Amino acid sequence: MLLSVSYNLRMTWYDNRLTYNNLKPLTRLNTVSQDQVELLWRPQVGFINTDDIEHTEVDKDAVTTVLRRDTNFIPDLSNAFEVEIYRGDANPVSTSRKYSTIFTCNFDLVLYPFDIQMCFMRLQILSASSEYLIFNATNSHVAYLGQKLLVEYGIGKIDLEVDDTKQYSEIRVQVELIRRYGYAMLNIYIPSLTLLTISFVTLFFRAPIFEVNFVCP
Repeated sequence: MLLSVSYNLRMTWYDNRLTYNNLKPLTRLNTVSQDQVELLWRPQVGFINTDDIEHTEVDKDAVTTVLRRDTNFIPDLSNAFEVEIYRGDANPVSTSRKYSTIFTCNFDLVLYPFDIQMCFMRLQILSASSEYLIFNATNSHVAYLGQKLLVEYGIGKIDLEVDDTKQYSEIRVQVELIRRYGYAMLNIYIPSLTLLTISFVTLFFRAPIFEVNFVCP
């Protein structure tokens, strides 16, 4: 089975090799240009349970900013202008982009149409192994903002868990899909039962009733 999802993915990381000049308190004022983004190191995350193993992209559709988390700065005394230098290990880089991804899921249909399915969105860091780079379980979160009732399913609990025990750190977003059995009853079982009932009832009619007589002028 396939799960098609449109979502915004935000990744935030620290890079102690960077320094920033004159960071503003408002994050939107610290937007990084596309030319500068291409010079930055950035983590790459793969969507594991997709057909082509898609991955994150930092292109013109992505918005990259610097978050001023630390108010301490170092003044640049060598510069004639007032320049405040902020450290990269205290002020993270954040990038956000919208994705539309089709994830593959394994469904157990034994209890159909009264079943509840669990589908996963698996995101894995590809840039480095878990010895060097991992997801932060404390700051990782997920929120569903769409409609709870779909055509065939209702959206139940959505949980997120981080697994750092493998070679590459991985996040699994679990989506609970509760089947709306009324849809299956109205569109599959009741029409099928109606046809079967009509077919069965015709067995009790005499054959001449179904004969067609043509009258030609």
